[in-house]
Amino acid sequence: MNTRLTGMLVLLGICLFCGFIVFTVGIGSMYPPMNRVAGPIVCGSQPMEIIQRTYSYRPGDTTWSVDIFCVDPDTGAKVDRTFLAQLVSGMIYGVALFVLIELIAAGLALRRKLMPAEAKQDEKIDDHR
Repeated sequence: MNTRLTGMLVLLGICLFCGFIVFTVGIGSMYPPMNRVAGPIVCGSQPMEIIQRTYSYRPGDTTWSVDIFCVDPDTGAKVDRTFLAQLVSGMIYGVALFVLIELIAAGLALRRKLMPAEAKQDEKIDDHR
C-alpha cells in the first residue's frame, strides 16, 4: 500500500479518536451545544433535548455528564440517543480536524515546492545545525 495513503488512514483514525474523545465527550460534556451538530442526522426532524448534569463527589472535583434525547413533538416522548449523538458528533469533528490538518500539510508542501532554490539550500543548512 502507498505510504501516503497509509499515513492518511492513520491520521484519519487519530482524528476520529480525538473528535470523539476530546471534542464530543470532553468538551461536549462541559459545553453541551457542541453535540447539536448531530441533531439532523440522529433525530431527523424531531427536536433534540440535551440535559447536562454537574456534580461534585469530592471538594474541588467537578464532573459533567450529558444525556441527549430526541423528543416526539406530538406526544412529548423522549428517546435516549446519547451514545449515537456523541458518536456522530465525534465523527463530524474528527473529519473536520482531518481536513484541517490535510489543508495545512498541503499548504506547507506547496510553499516548499514554490520556494526558490536558494531558500531551500538555506533551510537545509539551518536544519543541520
